[in-house]
Amino acid sequence: MALVLARRLGSGAVVALMVALTVFALLHLSPGDPAAVLAGDNATAADIARIRTNLGLDRPLHVQFAAWLGAVLQGDFGNSLFSGQPVAALIAERMQPTLSLMVLTTAIAVAVAIPAGVLAAWRPGSILERSIAAISLTGFSVPVFVVGYCVAFVFALKLRWLPVQGYAPLENGAGPWLASILLPSLALSTSYIALIARTTRAAMIEVLAQDYIKTARAKGCSDLSILFVHALRNCALPVSTVIGMGIALLIGGAVATESVFAIPGLGRLLIDAILRGDYPVIQGIVLFFSFVYVAINLCLDLLYGVFDPRVRL
Repeated sequence: MALVLARRLGSGAVVALMVALTVFALLHLSPGDPAAVLAGDNATAADIARIRTNLGLDRPLHVQFAAWLGAVLQGDFGNSLFSGQPVAALIAERMQPTLSLMVLTTAIAVAVAIPAGVLAAWRPGSILERSIAAISLTGFSVPVFVVGYCVAFVFALKLRWLPVQGYAPLENGAGPWLASILLPSLALSTSYIALIARTTRAAMIEVLAQDYIKTARAKGCSDLSILFVHALRNCALPVSTVIGMGIALLIGGAVATESVFAIPGLGRLLIDAILRGDYPVIQGIVLFFSFVYVAINLCLDLLYGVFDPRVRL
C-alpha cells in the first residue's frame, strides 16, 4: 500500500508540474500586456518599459518560470499585479464560497444520482428507466449558466423561496449560508447528476447479470438487499472514478455559476484576473484548482482498496 501511495504522489506531482508549465506558457505567450494596462492609455513606451522591468516581465520566460516555481514550492504564489496583495491571501479570502459550492453540489449529486442510476438499472427498458435516461441526457446537455438562470427565475423571482444572488458566510449561521448556496448548487449539480447516474446505471446493469446475483435471488434475498447491498458495492470502483473525474466538471462550472449568482468565490476572482491580465492571480488559482483535483483523485485511488480488497494486491 505504501508503494501505491508513493506512486500516486509522484504522478500527482508530475501532473501539478505540467499544469503549472502549461498555464505559465499559455498566459505569457498570449496577446496582451499587463504592463500596458497598468500604465494606462496615456502612458508612453518608456513608462510601459519601466513597469515591465519593475514587474520582472522583461526577463526570459524560462527565468520567470523558474523564479515563480521556486517561490510556489516555498508557499509564495506572488503578488497581484493590480492590487499588490499576496495571491495566497486572495485565494484564502475567496476559498470558502467556492468550496462550499463544490461540497454541497457533490453531496446533492451523489444523493440523487446513485439511487436514480440503481432504479434505472433495476427495471431496464421500463418507463422509469427511460425517464431517468431522458432527464440525465437533458441535464448533461443544457449549459450550467442556462440552468442557473432558470432555477433563479423559478425559485427566487417567482416563488421567492431563496435569494437570487449573493453569499452568506458560514459564520453568519447555517440557515443563511444554506439559503445562499442552495440554488447555485442545484444549478451546478445537474450535469454532475447526469454523469454519475448514467455511469451507475451502466455498472449496475453489468453487475446484476452476474451469477452471484442470481444466487442471491434464488436464496430469497429482497430486491432492496440485492440492489444496495450486493450489487452497488461492486459498482463502487467505476462510480467513484466518475465522481473524482467530475470534480473537473465542477471546477469549470463553478466559474459560470458564481458569475450568474454573484458569488464572491475563486471563479469570480479568476474571471476578473483574466480580464485584467493579472498573471500571478490566474496562475495561483489554476494551480490551486489542480492541487484540489489531484488530492481528491488521490483519496479516491486509496479508497479503491476499501471498496475492492483485490486492489490491495
